[in-house]
Amino acid sequence: YTLAIAAAVVPLGRLGDRIGHRKVLIYSLSTLIVTSVLCGVSNGLTMLLIARALQGLSAAALLPSTQAIVANAYEGPARTKALGQMLGFQALVFASGPVLGGLLIAGPGWRFVFFSTAPFALAGLLLVVFRVPPGTHHSTVATLAVVPSLLLACSASALTLADRKST
Repeated sequence: YTLAIAAAVVPLGRLGDRIGHRKVLIYSLSTLIVTSVLCGVSNGLTMLLIARALQGLSAAALLPSTQAIVANAYEGPARTKALGQMLGFQALVFASGPVLGGLLIAGPGWRFVFFSTAPFALAGLLLVVFRVPPGTHHSTVATLAVVPSLLLACSASALTLADRKST
């Protein structure tokens, strides 16, 4: 999951620059719903790992797209305040996620962690579809940075594998 996010966040951010962050966010939230359910219904480790990697790809597009949409919605000091509030909320979610996940695993079980993600992603999808206007904040000049992204993915994979062998 984390490796998929690390490898895909840059090219998916660039894709948003190219085709529009709203469109990328809609696709990302849609696939996040599907992959969350797939994780919850997985019948083995292989299916769970594949669904989790796909879920990471979905999540990778959320980060740059939400920041770009918020940044484009405001100007001046209001932009700074909106981005600060958004990043503060994201930090709160990232910090509380492991604790809430642990409580859910201890209670209803690990599958519920994945099933509980889908309604939040659906709520986000509905907000984007109905509240975020289609924008013109995309560029046909933006490249997808394929080579740097592949280098990042290979480097992150190598570091992950090296860390696993050392323990």
